[in-house]
Amino acid sequence: MDRWSHPRGFRGWIAGRLMLLRPSNRARARWAVSLLELQPQDRVLDVGCGPGYSTGIIARQVTQGFVVGVDRSELMAAMAQRRLRSYLQERRVMLVCAEARDLPRFDVTFDKVASIDAFGIDEDPSATLGHVRARMTPGGRIAMVLSPRERGASAQVLGGRLAEVLRAAGFERTEPHFNRSLSRAPAVCVTARAPA
Repeated sequence: MDRWSHPRGFRGWIAGRLMLLRPSNRARARWAVSLLELQPQDRVLDVGCGPGYSTGIIARQVTQGFVVGVDRSELMAAMAQRRLRSYLQERRVMLVCAEARDLPRFDVTFDKVASIDAFGIDEDPSATLGHVRARMTPGGRIAMVLSPRERGASAQVLGGRLAEVLRAAGFERTEPHFNRSLSRAPAVCVTARAPA
């Protein structure tokens, strides 16, 4: 596994710092979170939270709710823990080191789910997303971002494929959103709803 999909060691730490500090990554996280339409009391799952930037944005808005950040990298979970220390002490944020397909059962269901560059579309994540959907409140909203990484990749094609994957996982009302201002390659975020 490479330093981006499962960061570890010194190279993983460098990757985590880049994830955290790169302006386009920060802008993509803010954009994705804005598409979740957060409410103060929401319970939110941040899948692939990395070093915790998106989790922090969510926690600032979900003042009466609860946020769970999940990442499969112990290194990323440790970086997020340092970054989110005050929210963890207030018990408004919980961090879990796990694969998304192996999410534990929680005492709550989630109203909103964020997933920012956490899945590769070629991995066919529909089974994993089915596990995520099973932990959501009926009618809950997911915002899933993918950034075209290959030269010449089309955000429109990627958005269509991502919408198909979400529908295969049981989500409804898929809607692609495009943002060309975040980096050289336009990002796509597909929002969808868990069945009501």
